[in-house]
Amino acid sequence: MPNTIHLNFPLTIEQVEKLSKVVAITTASRGKHEENERITKASFVRVLIDLAPLDTVDYGDIRTEEDLKERLSSALEVPSQSKTQKIKPSELAEVYNKFASDDNRKWVAGDFINNLFERGWIEAGSSEEMWAFILKNAH
Repeated sequence: MPNTIHLNFPLTIEQVEKLSKVVAITTASRGKHEENERITKASFVRVLIDLAPLDTVDYGDIRTEEDLKERLSSALEVPSQSKTQKIKPSELAEVYNKFASDDNRKWVAGDFINNLFERGWIEAGSSEEMWAFILKNAH
């Protein structure tokens, strides 16, 4: 890694939980290889900073962190859910099946899938319908 400067700043519990979840999923989902680089919460923050179009944002008259969030959100051009292609439960069954052999990893995968559903990213009428399909097809 290039020269780094350590920063120390507060995060909300929810932000730390989000970062912890993506680190756990990333770590649990990859195979055992010697060349695996350690992926940490800081890795995600560094990558997000590198990917964010920070130089395209108008920073004039930003009074609160919420204002900043709205301004950056506009710059990120996040597609609306109506334009986004939703994930099919059959694809999730494959993912869940990969994790099902280990109880801890299975719970992480299940929690991740539930979060995707709650955000409207899964093509299913209800959580029960989605899980019925996933569990029926994950062996």
